[in-house]
Amino acid sequence: MLRAVSPLYHFDSVSAPVLIAYGTEDGKTSAGTPPEWSKKMYEVFLEAGVDAEILAFQGEEHSFIGDPWFQFMAKTQLFFDRHVK
Repeated sequence: MLRAVSPLYHFDSVSAPVLIAYGTEDGKTSAGTPPEWSKKMYEVFLEAGVDAEILAFQGEEHSFIGDPWFQFMAKTQLFFDRHVK
């Protein structure tokens, strides 16, 4: 049953490009997401043949604050310009 509901076994169904962004300090609280999860998802997307990119923001937690947020938005815009426009 877990295999049927886990997204890790269905990434081959993804046809759109994927951008994953994470903070290297995320996952330190119960509200966060461990960076290892983002890295694993990226690896599985690549194994499934999905066009995927990953961005790590050093020292950031789950929500990017200040300049890292603007950097994230700029990189997201470039990703959308490449894949959506």
